[in-house]
Amino acid sequence: DAEGRTLLGVPVEIEGRVAGLITVRLAKGQPAPGPTARARLIWASGWLEARLRAARARGDAARHADAMAALNLVAAVGAERRLLPAAQALVTELAALPGVARAALGLVRGLARPGAAVRLEAVSGAAWFRRRGEGLVALAHAMEETLDQMGIVALPALDRAPRRVTAAHSEALRSLGGAAILSAPLFDEGRPVGVITLLLEDGDALDPALAARLETAADLLGPVLELKRRQQGWLAGRAVDAVERGLRALGAQNRPSYRLAVTAGLVALALPFVLQAPLRLTADASLEGTVQRVAVAPFEGRVAEAPVRAGDRVAEGDLLFALDDRDLMLEATKWRSELAQLEQAARAALAGADRAEVRLLGAQREQAEAQLALAEAQLARARVTAPIAGIVISGDLSQRLGAPLEQGAEVFTIAPLDAFRLILDLDERDLDLVSENSRGALRLKARPGLELPFAVTALTSVARTEEGRRLFRAEARLLADAPDLRPGLEGIARIEAGRHSLAHNWTRRLRDWVQLALWRWWP
Repeated sequence: DAEGRTLLGVPVEIEGRVAGLITVRLAKGQPAPGPTARARLIWASGWLEARLRAARARGDAARHADAMAALNLVAAVGAERRLLPAAQALVTELAALPGVARAALGLVRGLARPGAAVRLEAVSGAAWFRRRGEGLVALAHAMEETLDQMGIVALPALDRAPRRVTAAHSEALRSLGGAAILSAPLFDEGRPVGVITLLLEDGDALDPALAARLETAADLLGPVLELKRRQQGWLAGRAVDAVERGLRALGAQNRPSYRLAVTAGLVALALPFVLQAPLRLTADASLEGTVQRVAVAPFEGRVAEAPVRAGDRVAEGDLLFALDDRDLMLEATKWRSELAQLEQAARAALAGADRAEVRLLGAQREQAEAQLALAEAQLARARVTAPIAGIVISGDLSQRLGAPLEQGAEVFTIAPLDAFRLILDLDERDLDLVSENSRGALRLKARPGLELPFAVTALTSVARTEEGRRLFRAEARLLADAPDLRPGLEGIARIEAGRHSLAHNWTRRLRDWVQLALWRWWP
């Protein structure tokens, strides 16, 4: 060095790493030691190396013992399937540690966060306990105090340990008795999930080794206990956990895609309440002629002719069917002959001046004339013609020639081809949304590509039940002409019922059902 003295440095190495350094400074003017002296100095440093190795071995043994104790606790907890037996097994094992008078476990209620409320789950030596007892309430407050500080709290304080607030621990120690108290928080993925608290009989048992052992056990037990709590939680508890995980992911700096997805989801949820759309009610619909004429059998008889059937188009005056008129012609001939005989007898009585006979024959003559008129009228009605031009929508006698018909039987129904009305089957839940002059559009099953506008003209009180639904009849008129329409065509009608939000339109049925259910069951 600058003073002319020799400095000699010898490193102390353990497992290839420098653990220390021995420095020798020789007297001024003394020459540097030779190889033999330097070798002896290096050999002498082996004593320090051995001492360092022994100290490290003792530390490793202590850490190994702490790890084995923690693993034993994890094994005892993991052997139980449910949370409560697992918590009871944990506090029983902790209470068996030297110097421990009582052990308790508390878990966080609700969202895991600093300052959360703690619920006592298990206390050693008690299969059942009252959580509202004075001492246990103080113990729960001490656990919450531990969570607030997010670290181990000991009373009396440990040497070279961070200073902690111990007001709640002092109260718990006074209420429960004992010489010392030690609490360690449990964490799962960095979140506080619970607290382990030990009450010690002797204050000398509270040493850094016990605190280190408890901290190691807490690091391993936190995830295990939280997993068991989630597994046995009901839907509400799992939902809370899911919300909590989502909130944490939302606030994480490394999850921008998650925040973008959540924002997009919120926007998608809000859009149905903002966007307006027309409310359209659907109803089954069918076309009918505005006027329908029925052809009936004028009298009892047998079918002689039937040139038309359902689906045929007819003009006014076309023959629909004819009844056999041979009996009627014979009946008419009979009465004509009877009338001729009466006229001849009346002339003879008039020539003989027999007034009484003339009056009698006159009455018989009137009767014969009436019978003849009836027979001729029936003959005239034996041929039934179309009253209007249109299409035959029902009736077919082509396979019943010669079959008898009763008087007044409906044989054919004819509807015009140029005048229609629309019949709508409205659900009773939609009646308050439809009024006269409501507009809509119709698509027929036969022509789904054609949209026909219509306007409601009448709401009737005619109702029927179909497939558990109560349907009311409404009538509408078409606002546009379309070719090749026929009565009897069916389709789907959509009726405009104002503009509302998409959410209103989608949840209308559900809201109606909820209102009725509440009205039915609410006391």
